Amino acid sequence: MLPNNEIRSPTMRVVPQSVAPRDITIDFTTAAAKLRTGQLVKDEYFTLFEAVGALEIMDSKMDSGYLGPGENSAQALEDDYDMMRELAPEEVLGIMDELLCHEMAWHMGHPLSQTLFTSLYLDRLLWPVPETLENTHFGRGQLQSNKEVPDLVHIVLRAYCLALVKSCDFVHARVTTEYYFEEEDFVTQLYNRTLLSQFDPKHFHSLLDRAIRWIDEQTGILGEKVAEAMRARLLFRRDFLSGMEQDLEVIDTRSAAQFLSCLSHLDFLSKSAVLGIRVPEAFSWKIQRRLASTVPPRPMVNISFEDALAHLRRLCQDAVDLLEILDYKGPYNLKVVIWALLSRKPQPSVYIRSLVQSLIVSNRTILGTVPVKQFLYDELEQIVLPSSILLQASADEIEVPSDPRFQIAQHMDVFTKRFSQPFVDTFRSACLNRCRIRRTAEDLDEQLRALSNEPPLKLANGDTTYSYPLSSWAYHHKLSQFRLILQLGFELSIYAPEELPGMYWYLSHICSTHLGHIDRIRTFTVAATKRNLTDLAAKKRDAFERHSVLQRSIRLLERLTTQIIAVDAFAISLHALYVLLARHRILPTTSSAQAYSSDRLRYEIRMKPFLQITLPELVPYDEYHREALLEGDSDDIVIERATKAISEARKAWEATLANGAFILDSDEKESPAPAIEEDWKRDIKDTMRACIGASIAIETVKKALKAQAGSKDCEEPQPPQSVNLRPTVEIIQILLVIGSVLSYNMNAGASYTLLGMTERMCMVLGLHVETSGYPRAVQAARRRVWWAMAFQNSHFSLAYDRPSITMISQPEIPYDPKSMPGHRGYFETLCRIISVILEMLRGLMFTHHSHLRYHEIRDYKHRIERILAEAAPHLRFEDRCTTLAEHIERTELRLHSSYFISLMCRVSLDPDAHLDDQRREIIKEDCLTNLSNTIEAFIELHSINTHASRTWISLQRTIASAFLLVANNNERLHPHTWDLIQKLEAVLSDHVHGDGEADRNNRTDSAKHLASSLRALREVSAAFRAHSQKQKKLSVPQTATTTPSLSPATVFTTPSPAAFGPVPVPHPPTHSASSQDGHIDNILNRVSNVMLFPNMGTGSA
Repeated sequence: MLPNNEIRSPTMRVVPQSVAPRDITIDFTTAAAKLRTGQLVKDEYFTLFEAVGALEIMDSKMDSGYLGPGENSAQALEDDYDMMRELAPEEVLGIMDELLCHEMAWHMGHPLSQTLFTSLYLDRLLWPVPETLENTHFGRGQLQSNKEVPDLVHIVLRAYCLALVKSCDFVHARVTTEYYFEEEDFVTQLYNRTLLSQFDPKHFHSLLDRAIRWIDEQTGILGEKVAEAMRARLLFRRDFLSGMEQDLEVIDTRSAAQFLSCLSHLDFLSKSAVLGIRVPEAFSWKIQRRLASTVPPRPMVNISFEDALAHLRRLCQDAVDLLEILDYKGPYNLKVVIWALLSRKPQPSVYIRSLVQSLIVSNRTILGTVPVKQFLYDELEQIVLPSSILLQASADEIEVPSDPRFQIAQHMDVFTKRFSQPFVDTFRSACLNRCRIRRTAEDLDEQLRALSNEPPLKLANGDTTYSYPLSSWAYHHKLSQFRLILQLGFELSIYAPEELPGMYWYLSHICSTHLGHIDRIRTFTVAATKRNLTDLAAKKRDAFERHSVLQRSIRLLERLTTQIIAVDAFAISLHALYVLLARHRILPTTSSAQAYSSDRLRYEIRMKPFLQITLPELVPYDEYHREALLEGDSDDIVIERATKAISEARKAWEATLANGAFILDSDEKESPAPAIEEDWKRDIKDTMRACIGASIAIETVKKALKAQAGSKDCEEPQPPQSVNLRPTVEIIQILLVIGSVLSYNMNAGASYTLLGMTERMCMVLGLHVETSGYPRAVQAARRRVWWAMAFQNSHFSLAYDRPSITMISQPEIPYDPKSMPGHRGYFETLCRIISVILEMLRGLMFTHHSHLRYHEIRDYKHRIERILAEAAPHLRFEDRCTTLAEHIERTELRLHSSYFISLMCRVSLDPDAHLDDQRREIIKEDCLTNLSNTIEAFIELHSINTHASRTWISLQRTIASAFLLVANNNERLHPHTWDLIQKLEAVLSDHVHGDGEADRNNRTDSAKHLASSLRALREVSAAFRAHSQKQKKLSVPQTATTTPSLSPATVFTTPSPAAFGPVPVPHPPTHSASSQDGHIDNILNRVSNVMLFPNMGTGSA
């Protein structure tokens, strides 16, 4: 049987005389015709496995043994590649880099059969399974010949390959011993191969050291650059092998020197990658046919060297930061560290997450030092049992069964054995991928419900306490897990749009329940603190220690209360907001009137995992429906609820940030985990920004409701109707104008969020795609609105790395019917440039690169230059401008295009960027030239019209360009740059003092922010003046008389001084020059906040 895409051709077969073939086609057809339609024929000896196998036989996509027409078994299984051939040093470099790419692809989750096991060199080393390390050479399995393996291949490449395989062996051993999900996170199948686990690592270090010595001896033959590149790769491989070999020994060594050394090699590996020459024939997918696998051959996985290094860099950095977990400061601090580290985006690799699992618990100890029982006792002491006799009793010390302490110890031991594992799993579950974390949290919530019926505790004096400490602790963790499940549902976009109001209400309900429970725990803790005051006054022996433990517990409860209040208030505000959106039919829905599903059925399915949990009780659907929709509450009440809640949420998150990530002792001043604490702070700040965005959205809805109510008051009374808040093109135009006005007044925080909402409204109307059925005029208006919004949005995307959905899809550019190359108008030209920028952002997002590469910079720059060349004459030449509007358009286009090109080239200003010196200088020259062009265009714009130079995007781009230009010319400032800074200072001074010498408190927000920029520029001016005077005293001054070389394609004609008059340059105040710390770099660091957008930086004017 041939595959369907093959044509049967008659062939001759030689049949032995003893075999008599018989054609059974007619018999088979006749028998099949007697069967009824749908009738099944079962043969006990023809199993499902055989049936599926019969379908796959001779299918080229499923049958790994299938041979195509004209292909023999030798061609199908073996590659015509000579392992013994001599390789050029550059080819060895290329093979090393390709192996590193395949290694990182395996770390990313691809199977070995599609990555490392496609290497012919590795296959020769690993198969047949070597009995000794001496058997691992590239001449295995070949006939005897006098041909010897070259030293470069046998010594250098062999050592690199063997060390790589051994590193993979350590990774494989660690991952397989921990909890992971096959093919979701990692593929551990070895296909009947071995990763040399039987050999001691010291032999691989010896091979690497020998290879390094050989390269040092052959430097003259190999070439200095190539030899240094090979040596760097071998050194990296040795350090990486040592880091993987360390594994759990990091608990004792507390050293990350190996991974720090790996990080130091990566920059050179990136720079020297251009020296290598790829050898694609050294890798083949045909090897998969010889592997013990149940899946058909799959294509080889190839990732770029940049992506491999990026993943490797993150892996090494995560391994370095992993050390901060080992400093045990209690369960709460440990949980914060683990969740902050493993919540990084992208999520740490599977190896790091598996290693964290092993560090959390191994051999019944936490972090290798704390017994699991003591770890659980520390948790109980922090929350419900501070300084309690329950945690002090020990069965080993008390041997009398009638002693209450013996009985307490017995009960606590039983408790520890039953519930230590679920408790530890709440930490280990953070090491899974985000989807599995949510599912595991549901299982843990189910396991913790067994402590719901704890009897009252009898004390030694016969009193009864109803604090139920163990039940309270279990209930606290159940509520925490419940809240985690709901929040992960939002993160993973599990809920349908129509479910959002209800799920936000349920999150708020769980938070309020949790707050009440913590208040109950706090009540008993405070009571214990008051009882201890008597002993404290009497200066009893243990009173001070007990007081310290109680106060620490109270601080933790207050911290938990603040965090839950923040989540609760945020959930309440979003619940109210989505209720309004759903009430006025703005919220989209995934169900239809004909669908079988209903709100009740969706609720039952959503809550199915929690049916077995008795506490907290599941809310009945009727109550849930009533509370989720806020039935009976008017729009005014709902909007007031949202306004108050979001205000409270912002205050609570600010308090959470002020409290810090960890609970520190009174004698501790430094953070136990500074690197991970930065991740925690960044997450809290992102949440605070989300609160700001929600508050803007609430205010926008509030104004829309008031406007709708005001228009109804002017009309005759009509039956009440629902308010239609559906967006229109006119509303979006109004919002764009409002956003521009807000930004014009330097209220960018509001403009930032309003633009995000406007962007989503554009998506709702479908402005981002071409939609047929509209008249030509309406279609043109829709396109113009979209591109006007995209221009503002591109500024945030570029300047502040704001994720933008405008880059995914765009409509056509609204060309004028008479438009043609050489006569493109201002709006058309600007839209074309924005389209290139959005394409650039889209490429960076899809390739996961942090910056553009050299050829991409060159390509995008040339495209912008071609677009400018096709612009109308008045946009290119000053003498072709006849009106004030044409002068403004020409200057604005020059400003924005220069800024875009400078931004593309900014990678050259980063000393850590992977660029060779020659390319860096070329790009850097273009960057600095276009930064100067941006400032020149702004100064010219001000000289044309002072109001035109107040546009918010132009102002911000110019100020940012100025400080960036200064920061990269601080030691060799060109007179041209010095002149630009002085002129820009004069322009800003004109804006600040445009309303006369007004009192500083009475200035507008715009003037206040520009005043801070002006002060910063003056400090820089004073610093440069002092610096230049100092240089004159130390050496003979050398003054350059030429301006920086400008890229011809980016030169615009600048106006002569006589055209618009000279620009006055005010003298900077003398106090700036006498700054206590007048070094240029220090001043730039102090004034860097003015380079941020107004109301979004670290300070305000």
